[in-house]
Amino acid sequence: MSILNLTNQRTQIVEALPTFQGFETAMEQRRTIWNKLSREKQKQWIKAAAGTKANPKTLQESKDPVLWIAIRMKRLFDTFEMED
Repeated sequence: MSILNLTNQRTQIVEALPTFQGFETAMEQRRTIWNKLSREKQKQWIKAAAGTKANPKTLQESKDPVLWIAIRMKRLFDTFEMED
């Protein structure tokens, strides 16, 4: 079994927490509009923000940088095998 070095990660997270909370707020601001969109419009928004898995956009290419980082994180988590 491998050992993951978690030294100073709590400190790093405490420092990043205000930024992350700002990200959560920015995502929540999108929720009302997102929930009103059809599935096709949601897909278009994702493509405009993050591209596709096969052809991801860079931050500079993104039409919505907040959704860009959210989709990037989702794609990363999708590569982890996790069970509840």
